[in-house]
Amino acid sequence: MKYTKYNYKRRRNNGVWKFIASLLVGIIASCMIGLGVAWIVWKVLPINDSAQVGAEITDGIEVSTEGNGQQQEGETIVSEGENTSEYYFLQCGYFSKKDNADQTYAKIASEGRAFIAEESDKYRVLTGIYTSENVDSAIQELGSKGVESVKITFSLNENDPIEAQVSAICDGYLKILTTTFDDGVDHVNTEEFKSWIDTLDNISSGENIEVLQSLKDYIKGLPEELTKENVSSEIDYLYEVLLSFK
Repeated sequence: MKYTKYNYKRRRNNGVWKFIASLLVGIIASCMIGLGVAWIVWKVLPINDSAQVGAEITDGIEVSTEGNGQQQEGETIVSEGENTSEYYFLQCGYFSKKDNADQTYAKIASEGRAFIAEESDKYRVLTGIYTSENVDSAIQELGSKGVESVKITFSLNENDPIEAQVSAICDGYLKILTTTFDDGVDHVNTEEFKSWIDTLDNISSGENIEVLQSLKDYIKGLPEELTKENVSSEIDYLYEVLLSFK
């Protein structure tokens, strides 16, 4: 009888090496597949960096209802485009009851820029208009009076002819209104500003052309002189104008 001899030890070594080789091949294949998927994601899928390019989102706070019926909410207004002009209002409260709005308004009325905007049976207490140079100091000043505020930002696209003219008119009118608070100033004459309106390019069509034309007509209809007592109502009007562009 013949016996066939098997070298078990050698077979076991071959199995180990085959296992190691298979494992290495699997690892290499997995790495290649992973790199391939990463390349596809990098090259094909878009990167969302809109928050870093020309988009400004204003500060906001969570909506809350207090025992006195007050509702405070943050306002988020997003504007696109790199070449923009920014205008800031500070919201000092959003109320369902007029009496509560009046109480907050009374705390800030003395500074001359405050007004109450009625919107959908609610009352928004606002102050403005501010620029990037003075809005933060205004927030601090309100805070010193115990009034919390939320920044509302409006941005106008300077590359758009209509928005560019609205921006220029707002800038000029804001200078007039601000000048009324200067020491020794009793009133500011508006005739030169009204004449300047007629020198602007005539735009006959475009989005919000009605808003622009209405603004021009309003400015040309201003009284000859403005005092600081007029500022609150005029700021209110400019707020309504800018709402058309949010």
